Amino acid sequence: SHFNEIILFICLTAVSMACSYLKPIKKLKGKSIIGEYFVLVFSITICLKTNLLQSFDEGKIILLYYICVLISIVTTCILIYKLIGINSREALLTLTAALYGPPFVPQIAKVTGANQLMPIAITLGVLGLGIGNFLGFFIAGVLPMIE
Repeated sequence: SHFNEIILFICLTAVSMACSYLKPIKKLKGKSIIGEYFVLVFSITICLKTNLLQSFDEGKIILLYYICVLISIVTTCILIYKLIGINSREALLTLTAALYGPPFVPQIAKVTGANQLMPIAITLGVLGLGIGNFLGFFIAGVLPMIE
């Protein structure tokens, strides 16, 4: 059921974040590659469960909302970057972490020559995913109560 999926996502997020603090996990060699692999497998699994034709037919308003949110995020970030003086290379790296997630940060860091910022961007991307999961499920639970 829908509730079981929510519990599964929250448990996976909480357990994954808790396990990241364990010493054996911290000492594990190749952990970032393994983590990237699991994120990509998870993303592909979610995509395979999605019926795109049904999503486009029934979800035009959601797609429009999503586009507006993305444009708002990018615009807000660019304004903040200009206000605090972040250069374009760092801005591209942080936007990649925010919009696409940690698996895409290493590629952008290598292309832009910002390898020293890669750990920070990946950490912030993972933190954003974790907070986003909890916040998203909270909002999904509260919205039906408003109606």
